[in-house]
Amino acid sequence: MKVRITHDYHNQIKRLAFFILTMEIEGKKVFVTGGYGFIGSHLVSRYLKEGASEVVVYDNLSTGVEDYPK
Repeated sequence: MKVRITHDYHNQIKRLAFFILTMEIEGKKVFVTGGYGFIGSHLVSRYLKEGASEVVVYDNLSTGVEDYPK
């Protein structure tokens, strides 16, 4: 049985990334799931640099590194 995926996930990911990277963060509270992983830790760092008033991180640490985020 062949399964065909009809969704264009590549474009959805590009649109989501554009939205995340262009939204106004200054003064906002942000909640990041997976904040100790590679992508999440970079998002946390970026949000803090852009002036988020608070960044809350949730991660089960199953694959992340406790040294992140910095």
